[in-house]
Amino acid sequence: MPTTPFLILYSKKLWDQLNPQEQAVLREAALEGQKVERTAIRAQSEKSLASLKTKGMQVNENHAC
Repeated sequence: MPTTPFLILYSKKLWDQLNPQEQAVLREAALEGQKVERTAIRAQSEKSLASLKTKGMQVNENHAC
């Protein structure tokens, strides 16, 4: 099952209608969601790569990053 990144978007008009406390809660939730999403994407990528390797795909890995 592929994992697709998602976005949380607000128009400036809507955002400006929120009080600072609501904005802070949404920012915090977005940051927490970002962590969960990145973990899920990494896990899915590793699973997909392992599957391709078992099917005979040759992988050249670059660890210079």
